[in-house]
Amino acid sequence: MLTSDGTRRAKVLLVDDEPSLRAVYPQVLAHDYDVSVAASGREALAVLVNRPDFDVILCDLSMPDMDGPALYDALRAEAPQLLDRLLFCSGGLISARLRDFAERIPNVFLDKPIALDALCAAIERVARGAAPQPV
Repeated sequence: MLTSDGTRRAKVLLVDDEPSLRAVYPQVLAHDYDVSVAASGREALAVLVNRPDFDVILCDLSMPDMDGPALYDALRAEAPQLLDRLLFCSGGLISARLRDFAERIPNVFLDKPIALDALCAAIERVARGAAPQPV
C-alpha cells in the first residue's frame, strides 16, 4: 500500500503473546504502517518463512513456547536476511539468558511501555535499514 505522497508504507509484523497489545498496536500504528500480528514466535516464524516481505518485525523478548531469542536463532537458520529487521521489546525483568542475548546482538531493544514517538522512530530506523541505535 502507498502513502498519500506515493511512497510505500512499511510492513510491520508484531509478535507478542499479550492479547491487549496485539489489539492496540495495529490500531495505533495503522495510520503510518501496514501491521500484521502473530501471537507467538512459532506463529511468526511460519508467517515469515512464507511471507518474508516485512520491513520490521517488532518482537517481544519474553514469550512462552518460542521467545525472541529462539525466533532470532530460527531466522538465522531459515531466513538470515530478516535478522536486521528484528526490533525487540521487553516489559520488565528479564532472565540472565535474555539479558545475555540482548547484549550479544546489535538489534534495538525497547522497554515497555513504549512511547508512541519512540516506537515509530525505531520502526522507521529499522525500515530504512539504518544501523541500530539505542532508543
